Amino acid sequence: MPGRALSGVPSVSAKSDPPVLSKSDPGSLELRLGGTGQGAVADSVSELLAAADCPSVRAQNYTQMSMSVIHRKRLIRRLLLHHLPLLALSAASVSLFYLARPLRDVITRLSFATAYPALMLIAATLLIGPWNLLRGKRTPISSDWRRDVGIWAGILSMIHTVVGQDVHLRGRPWLYYIYGPREVHVFPLRHDLFGFSNYTGLCSALLLLLLLATSNDYSLRVLGTPRWKQLQRWNYFTFAFGGAHALGYQAIEKQKIPFVAVVLASILITVVLQTIGYARRRQITLEDRPITDRKSVV
Repeated sequence: MPGRALSGVPSVSAKSDPPVLSKSDPGSLELRLGGTGQGAVADSVSELLAAADCPSVRAQNYTQMSMSVIHRKRLIRRLLLHHLPLLALSAASVSLFYLARPLRDVITRLSFATAYPALMLIAATLLIGPWNLLRGKRTPISSDWRRDVGIWAGILSMIHTVVGQDVHLRGRPWLYYIYGPREVHVFPLRHDLFGFSNYTGLCSALLLLLLLATSNDYSLRVLGTPRWKQLQRWNYFTFAFGGAHALGYQAIEKQKIPFVAVVLASILITVVLQTIGYARRRQITLEDRPITDRKSVV
């Protein structure tokens, strides 16, 4: 009957506007139902289907599907080619250092075994850029390989930091940073070699935690490329603090020559290649400038 509303369809006024689609957004499917009876609803559904088949909506859906596929393939590639090999390399190196010294207990051995691979992985994140420059390749602002190496450096460093708080002073981690009640000092914070090594290690761990938390595409989009890159440059300080921490503990624990050599080699190779990379970048910058600008710089 003309006067009856359709079951399940809200009753609307006969003076309502006809069904229209939003013109401001081609992909929008906004609909205002108008009229009464089954004919008005049928017309509305027809227009909805027609709008969903328009080229702009199809293009938008195709773009979203393509980006989803690309993102999924990228994640799978990183998992298979980066994270699994880095997991195997980390496990092998930790196991090697774990068995290298017959220390007194599991906590001490695990702290020792994670310290050296963590330092070497941090060094590796700083070697990728100079190595690419020496091969004539430009390093992108954010590369998956360098990011994933940094993630595993952060994982091993966090394990070392947590476990290391219970090696020398069991159950009293605060004494790594302040003097105990039986140690009389005017200044309560530790300012001996033990304190220096612990504070530099803590600074390195906190910076690395910050870098680890922002090593993702979301942070890159939110911060923008310039600010994100400035933040990631704190990796130099992370390595500097980590190197100072490692050297301090070589002296405190009177480590054997092979382990001292690992620390010194990691630091020296990184410093040398970074210096070469800096000189190479400066040379490339000068070559890209006009001749008049080059003379003014020289």
